Amino acid sequence: MTSARYLAAAHRMQSAEALRIVRRIQDDLAAGVSPVDVAARTAKHLRVGINSNAASQEGLARLLIEKGVFTLEEYTAAMAVAMERESDARVAEVKKELGLPDGFRFV
Repeated sequence: MTSARYLAAAHRMQSAEALRIVRRIQDDLAAGVSPVDVAARTAKHLRVGINSNAASQEGLARLLIEKGVFTLEEYTAAMAVAMERESDARVAEVKKELGLPDGFRFV
């Protein structure tokens, strides 16, 4: 099922990003940045990025589906492939950045 592939890939990426965020927070706290500042900055950064991307993606997809360029099913299948590709890239990036072994897995 395409949506299951999309969700599995999204979860992998979420796990990798969660580890990266935790490590950055640990580094900020160790450097003496206040916990309130760390939390506020992290939350704001994430929300703005997520909301902006979601609005852009939805607007474009709705327009193209309404124009008959592709169907919702075709869009869903393409999004699963895109999420898998993005997940693979983020996982590789986090592994390299944090020096994780090749066998380390995010699920």
